[in-house]
Amino acid sequence: MSYLKVRFNAPVNGANFVIIPKDNISYIQRGAVANSVDVFLKQTAFGAAASDAIRLQFTAAAAAGYSLEDAVLNGWIASPGNGVSEVSGIPATLSASGQALTFSQCSGYTLV
Repeated sequence: MSYLKVRFNAPVNGANFVIIPKDNISYIQRGAVANSVDVFLKQTAFGAAASDAIRLQFTAAAAAGYSLEDAVLNGWIASPGNGVSEVSGIPATLSASGQALTFSQCSGYTLV
């Protein structure tokens, strides 16, 4: 089985990351809240119909030319088969030459 691993910028409830089985992901889209991405699940959490997505909250918007949603989507489609794809820092600000200066990182998640 393969997984999508999203690392936090600081521990959340004692954990440094959240892991989502890739085969349980239905689709991914930009979240309704600023700087968030919603990961919709095929199976709902604990049978609760209202908890059919995990909202990943990020510390900042992505820099021009980058996308929080694309970073999570690329993690979902990467490494087919048995493996772990990790989403970590996404460029948030760039230097004049285009080098990343700061990064947006996942700061937590909620069930929505």
